[in-house]
Amino acid sequence: LSHSNHLKCFQRRKFKRIDINTNCEFSAVKTTTLNKGSQTYVSYEPLERKYSGKLLEISAGGCSISTNLHIREKQYIYIEFNLSENHSDSVIGLIVKTEEGYLEDSYILHIVFVNINKKTRNRIFSKVYDYLY
Repeated sequence: LSHSNHLKCFQRRKFKRIDINTNCEFSAVKTTTLNKGSQTYVSYEPLERKYSGKLLEISAGGCSISTNLHIREKQYIYIEFNLSENHSDSVIGLIVKTEEGYLEDSYILHIVFVNINKKTRNRIFSKVYDYLY
């Protein structure tokens, strides 16, 4: 760093995020890799057992969830949540970081979305940027 006077700070995030305090449900995900010719596809199948959590932050690229379960990083997770009364949304994400929460026996899962449909992403954008949808 001593060799340059032109340092730039880069944002790590691609999308604007907001604080949100809403309940959500999540479950583990079984992944299957499919090979079709030269293409490789990943299939995500949510498992039946669901757990409750609290959605703390959300953006079009990921979210943070508070839970009392300690879940390791680099695992896929299925998340269901309601951003509005009319729609229930679901996404598949990858846990990139797990840290201890502010309360005893609570953990915060930082998740990046790996499988999200366009309608859900648009609803998130409308919530984050306060658009009418």
